[in-house]
Amino acid sequence: MTNRLTLVPARSADRFGLAFWELTVDGRPLRELVEFTDPEDRRLDVAGLGPAGENVPVLVHNWPTAGVDGALELAGERVPQLTSGRVLLYVCPACGDVGCGAVSAVMDRSEQTVVWRDFGWDVGWEDGEDDIRFAGGPFVFDRGQYDAELRRFVDTYAAVRASVPALTPLVEAHPRGRRRWWRRSGPPAGE
Repeated sequence: MTNRLTLVPARSADRFGLAFWELTVDGRPLRELVEFTDPEDRRLDVAGLGPAGENVPVLVHNWPTAGVDGALELAGERVPQLTSGRVLLYVCPACGDVGCGAVSAVMDRSEQTVVWRDFGWDVGWEDGEDDIRFAGGPFVFDRGQYDAELRRFVDTYAAVRASVPALTPLVEAHPRGRRRWWRRSGPPAGE
């Protein structure tokens, strides 16, 4: 049996006011389908929101430097940002930077299917800590349906972006202090 990926338009209710498409699997948000496996890792869940926390899917329309890179990475059309080859699913709502912490997965693609498995927390560089991995999945998608759903995001991106309010940088409101709004590689300066 295969799972069905659907991208559902949503808005964050927080101070960021982001317009994004939520990743849903068989009608349920992916963020509800993954959970901490190690009780020690639950300490990271200070808001009680599960592993994805307040992070948003990589499919955001109104960040100042938003784009379709996240969708293209999930579609296998762009090399993953993480050197491990894992794909990003949820990122920081303030800046989209993997350095703030992100939920990722291993993605396997064949001619017929796409599989998401081994969900976990990544920061984009080796931080000397043990990997934090989550229970959930694996989710096996029909590749034709999966690719068509991600293509829908890419093909409608410009029109949707034009229809939602643009955001001004919220760098002062970032939970980790002043941050840039674009992705970079390696650990943040001074960390």
